[in-house]
Amino acid sequence: KQWYQRRVAITAGTFNKSKFEMKFLFCLVLGCVLLHDCAGYNRNLQFPAEVSLGNYLILEPDFSQVQEEISICAWLKPYRQDSDRYWFSYATGGIDNEIILSDRTSRTHLFADALPGSEIVPLNEWSHMCLTWSSVSQIKQFYLDGNLVSSETTPTGRKITTGGTLVLGQEQDSPGGTFDITQSFGGEVHDLNVLKKALSGGDIGRIYRAGLCFELEQSSYSDYIVLGWEVFVQAELQGQVKVVTGECDKWDVLSDFVGQEITPGFIDYLKKYYRD
Repeated sequence: KQWYQRRVAITAGTFNKSKFEMKFLFCLVLGCVLLHDCAGYNRNLQFPAEVSLGNYLILEPDFSQVQEEISICAWLKPYRQDSDRYWFSYATGGIDNEIILSDRTSRTHLFADALPGSEIVPLNEWSHMCLTWSSVSQIKQFYLDGNLVSSETTPTGRKITTGGTLVLGQEQDSPGGTFDITQSFGGEVHDLNVLKKALSGGDIGRIYRAGLCFELEQSSYSDYIVLGWEVFVQAELQGQVKVVTGECDKWDVLSDFVGQEITPGFIDYLKKYYRD
């Protein structure tokens, strides 16, 4: 399965392949579509609007590869904004707010320091966000819908601490717990990935413009992923959190082949004769 997924790791519009290679790639992607074997494709994590301290997902990730360079990117659709709501919380023994992501810039933290800004993700709408940082530049940056909206310099010598606990849906005041109901998240998350590379503004813009149905794990960025969306959708879910079907058409993945020996008419043909 890993070989299969790696072989179909492609980026829309960037093919320089032979006809044989294009047909081979197309067959693999078609198999992924027809067999419903695309990792996490068209799957969202849903946290109920009626928030509860029991609704969360918890992992103990290996962040040894992102100590000096990181990107955290995802699509977010909040159901409520009646207070500060946190959907991503990475806590360590020394810093409970090592990394936290909210639905607003001013509540997004790296190294326990909030980013400047006043942007708020729209309610009940999908928005794309990325937090990036590099120890070389010493700059943390936050992108919303492909645009850089906040940037700040971090102190020299900082590194992401390993051995921490990652929670989705709650904000940790101690590793793995001490949640606050007024900070519990209600909404949906899609295609969350942690990468060992500080993506550039150009990278993030392309990912955003590719749209909600573009899967990072099935792209040329897959080599940089250290914690991918498939891990999250297959993790043990607590409380009323659940994996739900998203808004994407599974056939959208074939659109990458338009103009590459595959015509829109051929895709329509496949849709007609290979229905669910």
